[in-house]
Amino acid sequence: MKPRTLLIIVIVALLGVLAASWMVRRSRARAPAASADVLCPGVAAHGDQLARIVVRKNKIDTTIEKRGDAWVVASKGGFPAEREKIVTLVRAIAEATLAEAKTAKPDLYPRLQVEDPDAEGAASALLRLEDGQGKPLAALIVGKRDSAGGGPDESPRVFVRRVGEAQSYLANGDIRAEHNAIEWMNRNVGELKNERVRDVSVLASGHAPLRIHRATPDAQTFVLDGIPEGRSLRDEYVLTRLAWVLSFMTFDDVAPAADIETKVEGAGVTEFRCFDGLMITVRQVQKNAKTWCSLAASFDPPPPPPAKEGETPSPPVTEPGEELKKEIDTLNATWTPWVYQIPEFKATVLRSNMEELLKPVEPPKPPSGETPAPPTAPGG
Repeated sequence: MKPRTLLIIVIVALLGVLAASWMVRRSRARAPAASADVLCPGVAAHGDQLARIVVRKNKIDTTIEKRGDAWVVASKGGFPAEREKIVTLVRAIAEATLAEAKTAKPDLYPRLQVEDPDAEGAASALLRLEDGQGKPLAALIVGKRDSAGGGPDESPRVFVRRVGEAQSYLANGDIRAEHNAIEWMNRNVGELKNERVRDVSVLASGHAPLRIHRATPDAQTFVLDGIPEGRSLRDEYVLTRLAWVLSFMTFDDVAPAADIETKVEGAGVTEFRCFDGLMITVRQVQKNAKTWCSLAASFDPPPPPPAKEGETPSPPVTEPGEELKKEIDTLNATWTPWVYQIPEFKATVLRSNMEELLKPVEPPKPPSGETPAPPTAPGG
């Protein structure tokens, strides 16, 4: 047999072995796991009994629990949790399988980040799923994710260790032990559609009251009341940034309303009035260099639209319609129990004042041919 022919036969054989190996690996990834390979059999069998999730990291517990038909973040005063995030986590744990046994030596745990979560400097997280009696359905120490991944046809993988066991594993599954309580919540405070806003008034501590407005929902620009003579707006969008600041408002933290009082002297107050009579009042206070605010909805009768020539003026609206009343009640039921820490760029817009909305005053130009006098040093 010629050397060239032999080489071709060897290459073809190697390709066949590699293809067979790839097919076996792919079929294993897609085949249902045997019960012995399931990471947490208790979740798959009794997941419907889940009543509490506890994540512990950096010696801080985040607890999500079921109260009635709702899930809440107990460690944040019972703020509503997003059910979909809970479903996603439980499904990931129930479907997780063991891919490979790793170390059982405690001194090697930190490499996989599966060390005791309470150890000094630990990067691991404890994840417990409990039933209504506190019995664990799963108790895992969750480590780092496998940076190599499981390939395009396999799920993400993570290093884990069952609580009470020395053996650690690489597990197939997208298990995320999220210890930041905020990540379990819907952080959207609310949404006030831009076309609804008729006028906005701001009362910020240490500044004169400020008001912007427009006549109709079709008007693309707002008018600022009381612009001093010779002054102009800082830019063409400065008023709409204020008018539409509630079009998408998220929070960075949340607390029960009883913990932070916003109806105090010196609090900033921003009122948004809509063409249909909806009014939203935002009160802001500072605590630990952060802005916290409360929101409240109410009805403020809008002025009747101007009558066209020859038409009878419309009677004033004195009561909200049924749909608007329902919206106000829903908003207040959502907002009243809480205060929200909002991003500072949003807080800055909410407490806008006249000088911030206008272009800076330019220094007077010296007469032609003269050199401007140098600035005077402090103290003369």
